[in-house]
Amino acid sequence: MKPALPLFLALAVLSTPAFAQSPATTQDAPIPTLPEVSTTASPYAPETDTAEAPPSTPDAVTPLEATASASDEVRADAADATQPADAPRTSGDADADADTVTDNDSVRDDGDPPLSRAEVDRLPVRALWNIPYAGLREARHRLDLYLPREPSVFPLPVIVFFHGGDWVAGDKRDAARRLLPLVLSGRYAVVSANYRLADDARWPAQIEDAKAVIRWIRAGERRYGFDPERIGVWGEDAGAQLAMLLGTTGDIAAVEGDFGRLAPNSRVQAVVSFSGTSDVPGLLIQPGRIDHDMPDSPSSRLLGQPPSQLADAARQASPLHWVTADDAPTLHVHGTLDRIVTMAQPEAMDAALRAVGVESVLVPVLNARHDGFGAVADEHARVFFERHLHDKPLALPSDEILDLQPQ
Repeated sequence: MKPALPLFLALAVLSTPAFAQSPATTQDAPIPTLPEVSTTASPYAPETDTAEAPPSTPDAVTPLEATASASDEVRADAADATQPADAPRTSGDADADADTVTDNDSVRDDGDPPLSRAEVDRLPVRALWNIPYAGLREARHRLDLYLPREPSVFPLPVIVFFHGGDWVAGDKRDAARRLLPLVLSGRYAVVSANYRLADDARWPAQIEDAKAVIRWIRAGERRYGFDPERIGVWGEDAGAQLAMLLGTTGDIAAVEGDFGRLAPNSRVQAVVSFSGTSDVPGLLIQPGRIDHDMPDSPSSRLLGQPPSQLADAARQASPLHWVTADDAPTLHVHGTLDRIVTMAQPEAMDAALRAVGVESVLVPVLNARHDGFGAVADEHARVFFERHLHDKPLALPSDEILDLQPQ
């Protein structure tokens, strides 16, 4: 069992150069390693020192820091989440609907449990949980926001993470361990968002939700100190398909949706895809261990019918279909032994982006299958975001990654 993070260690983290200096003096500082914390506590169990909802309602709209001002921020978002960005704020009772919200069970590919709220609270970050980004009617329209505890002098770039799970599983808390080092660097705000799952909402609900998250970020630039022109998206598996779609459909009204914040656009400036599907029709002809045209396949559940029977919807769900010269720079990290989404998928997307002059980098993970790439792959993502959200002329650590533990 990993030891709980003691107070003196948390203070030591705060005193390190990455936190003691201003953002202007830490441009090349590496992302700090997340301190080890106890992983024995349930991520949804109520904490004795916070005013959280009981386990049966873990998505009640309450921030980690139970201060009046933070609570007011979240409730204000709940009240006006469906209003235009420039509409006047109105009061509203968010609690009545929020009390009925529940999380799906978390799913992690690598076996590590999500961090509990108490574990996050020991770190020098400010976390706001379960913020509604598109009103209160949909339980999955929630995001977690992680900010450096010390406010930045300058607006911060935002990295948005979309979880995996074959479009039918997963939760926004799954990736906290890999995302919090970005926040601890003091150089980013990080959002991890849920989206509607395919068994409850068919395509294009998922990309409409993802776009609503981006519009929420742009609308909240003043409140949270975001830089609305420096937004990166990172996804894994199903979340990677959404990330790539955000990079290729910033001006496509057909998949924008008509809910949430409607005024700002949903363009992003950088995309990182881990094991993402770029061509849904291509899944049908690429050899793998899944018959993607079976009624119970992930892509069939996403679309509502097998892709061969919904050709137009399958193309619409494919980032490859939307590629143009004004798309966002994209990093693809993909296992060479992936038999769920084969290497043909990132290869096709990489070639299409390059053909129209968009920066695209494909980093194969040798001997790896569909997930669990580890810290080296995450470092590639960090460097890519530094290049495109902080304009740092950095080279990626390597052209390929060796998975030392073949699956």
